[in-house]
Amino acid sequence: NLSAALALQIIFKEQAMANTSIYHDRKYREESLALVYEWVEVMSAAFERSPYIIQLNPIQQASCSLLLRAFFESCYCYGLVTPGRLNEQVTKEIMLKTLPKKTRKEHLKWEAFAPVMVQFLKFCEANYLMEDTQSMQSTIYQLSPKMLEAFSEETSSHIPCN
Repeated sequence: NLSAALALQIIFKEQAMANTSIYHDRKYREESLALVYEWVEVMSAAFERSPYIIQLNPIQQASCSLLLRAFFESCYCYGLVTPGRLNEQVTKEIMLKTLPKKTRKEHLKWEAFAPVMVQFLKFCEANYLMEDTQSMQSTIYQLSPKMLEAFSEETSSHIPCN
């Protein structure tokens, strides 16, 4: 539920303030990845019960939790960035380089990625989980065609970070 997501967001912020660098680790940590997985699970469930999901078509709705998990897992595993530190630079790297190299296009409906992420960011901002997401939303829409082009026949199977 949303209160669990808020609690996880508070944990992220408290640990960042305690100088444990949970927002941007210097090295990979299993416990940070576990928190990211938990955050994505809770947030996906809350998002799927929100009015923002209605803006997505049925294929996008069915794909949203898997797309969100793949994206945020990649942000942490390959960029060491947790959801609260998502920025345009990390998003560009993940969308154009990491996801196309580490996942197969046919495993997920990547055409749904931009609409899902934009609605998810709007949901997060409306619930005070992320701030000022408009430029991130624009970046995602601008990069989406390039991301789809970056997927090719040579992409490897998904390689989990743990």
